[in-house]
Amino acid sequence: MDTALWAAAVALFGTALWLSRPRPRTWRIDLAFRGFLDVLGGADSPDAAARLGVGCDADAVRRWHADGSGPVQAALARRTATVLCWGQLPAGLPVPATWETIALANPADPGERAALEASLERALATPSRRFVVLVGTDALGFLTFYSDVPGLRDRVRAVCLLGLDLGPATEWLAESFTHQAFDLELDRSVPWLTLRTAPGQVLRAPPPDPTGRESIEVVDLGEAPLDATTGAALVLLLAALG
Repeated sequence: MDTALWAAAVALFGTALWLSRPRPRTWRIDLAFRGFLDVLGGADSPDAAARLGVGCDADAVRRWHADGSGPVQAALARRTATVLCWGQLPAGLPVPATWETIALANPADPGERAALEASLERALATPSRRFVVLVGTDALGFLTFYSDVPGLRDRVRAVCLLGLDLGPATEWLAESFTHQAFDLELDRSVPWLTLRTAPGQVLRAPPPDPTGRESIEVVDLGEAPLDATTGAALVLLLAALG
C-alpha cells in the first residue's frame, strides 16, 4: 500500500511539474500585431488571423471589425479577460462585451484608487480570472502599485503601455524594473508591450536574471495612432496572447 501511495504521489508531482513548465511561444508578438493591422487595412495576413482559432481568417477579422459578428467574435467570447485600465480606457478600443473592465480614470483620486482596489480584490477571488493591463498615464504610480501586488501579476497575460511618457519613471525603472522584482509563481514571462504615439516611449528590457528565470518580456509594437483600427488590432493581439 505504501509503495502504491508513493508511486501515486510521484506521478502527481511529475504531472504538476509538466503542467507548470514554461512553454516557449512559437510566434512573434510584434509581427502578429502588424499582421492584424494589415488585415484590418485590407491586406492578407493568414498567420496573424489564425492565432485566434479555427475559422478566423482575414475576411472573418474584417467582418468582426465591421459589425462585431462571426467566428472572431466567438473566439473573443471564449478567450475572456478582465481589462485593468490605469487611466481612461481609449475610445477606439473595442473591448468585447464578455470582457470585464476595471478602470482607474484618475490615479491621483484616493476615492477612485480605493474603488479600484476593492474591485480587484473581488476579481482576484475568482481563481480562473485572467487580466490584461492597459496603462495610459502615470507610469511611476502604476509601476509602484503593480510591483506590490504579486497576486495580480500571477494572473496577468500582458501589460500594454499606450503612448505612455516614461520620463517620470526613469530612475525607478533603472533600479527596480527587474525580473526578480516582478517574479511570478510559475516559470513564465509576461509580455510588456509598448505601443508608441511619439518617439522616446520605448520600454527597455531589464538585464538577464542570474537564475535564468525571466518574468518580463519587453516587446515594442511600434508607433501608431490610437485610432479604431489600432485599437481593434490590439484587442485581437491580447486575445491571441490568452
